[in-house]
Amino acid sequence: MSPFQAGKRIVCALPLLLGLLFLAGSPTPGPAPGPLPAIDGVSSVGVGTAPHNCRFWAGVSEQFPDGLLAEQLIDLPRSLARLSLYNRHGWAVAGIPAAGETVLRRGEAAAHLDRRYELAVAEADAAAPRVAVAHIRFCSSGLCDIPNPHPFERVKDGRRWLMGHNGTIDKEILLALIRPEYLAANPPQIGSGPDEWIDSELYFLFILQSCEKRYWDVEPALGEVIRELREAIPADHEQLNFVLSDGVMVWAYREGLSLYYLDRLDTERPWSAVASQYPSEAQGDWVTLADGQLVTLSADAAPVVVDIETHFEATALPDPADVAAAPVLLPNFPNPFNPSTRIRFELPVAGRARLGVYDIGGRRVAGLLDETLAAGPREATWDGRDQTGRPVPAGVYLARLETEDAAATRKMILLP
Repeated sequence: MSPFQAGKRIVCALPLLLGLLFLAGSPTPGPAPGPLPAIDGVSSVGVGTAPHNCRFWAGVSEQFPDGLLAEQLIDLPRSLARLSLYNRHGWAVAGIPAAGETVLRRGEAAAHLDRRYELAVAEADAAAPRVAVAHIRFCSSGLCDIPNPHPFERVKDGRRWLMGHNGTIDKEILLALIRPEYLAANPPQIGSGPDEWIDSELYFLFILQSCEKRYWDVEPALGEVIRELREAIPADHEQLNFVLSDGVMVWAYREGLSLYYLDRLDTERPWSAVASQYPSEAQGDWVTLADGQLVTLSADAAPVVVDIETHFEATALPDPADVAAAPVLLPNFPNPFNPSTRIRFELPVAGRARLGVYDIGGRRVAGLLDETLAAGPREATWDGRDQTGRPVPAGVYLARLETEDAAATRKMILLP
């Protein structure tokens, strides 16, 4: 029996046994899997002998099908376990459940030589995660002899953020883009100074800095990040691939190295995933992202793919006259939420205002107000119910504020 087949049996182990085995200490090496068969175009993305810097897989689902994580991360011919033949500097596996503690395990050995990797996959699966992220490392920037620090983890805006990177970026460029006061308030967690800091963690901090500045409106924030990096980095040094999650959604961006996504929304337990290499032997239904494309995955909607440049306009400084005339829809709080959230907004001038809630398909779910208001700040509460008073399913919803001259929209996440 191969170590990959053994992983299926380990998935059934009790959580207590998993914990005890994980605390047992050093990894138990197993035989390396056989060589990866060649397919068209594979050598250009590093499945042969060339490294791909790092590789990652991330998925989102209300409830992953039984055994899916073991299949995707261990068993399939191009799973991360097998790709770790060429990405030898450690592994990490994370599972973020809708409720309860995040499971995040790391190792410093190659995943195919470390049976704790299989145990970590089983433990993440046992946590019933909404989001799962796995990463194998090819160290290129700082501290290569430690457990894989990807995905980097921070708690911000009441959510647990994970980020994995898949390339190399000049640390001096990143440090120039991160505001000194932000770096001081959010110092890197890995390394004791600039010489040891890891470029990927600095990339994560730059992303979070932009998200905070834009009140956690993630897509425009990512547009700002990529626009500024493109301006700062020479064209032959763009390795900007990343995967990012707030525990509810997954965002992944390709620029410089391969990236694929897949959705299985027509199954009994729908799920979507993104990977730097499709795990199956043939590409099948995995869709290739082009350079400059951002994909957004959620548990209850089809993946959304856009060119990152569509978010560049939002990063430019608006005309002051337009700002003065436009209504301001502030981030709702809390977000994510259950059962209710406060939606705050400001009107620059008196006039008629309409505030409603829509589903991700654009269908109106509830009307919160439709009346003439004086200029100034206002607030409304949505209790997670539709127009008839019935609770709506958990998922992503849009708050939309409309006036006679303009409109504004914000994303809200209702938890189960």
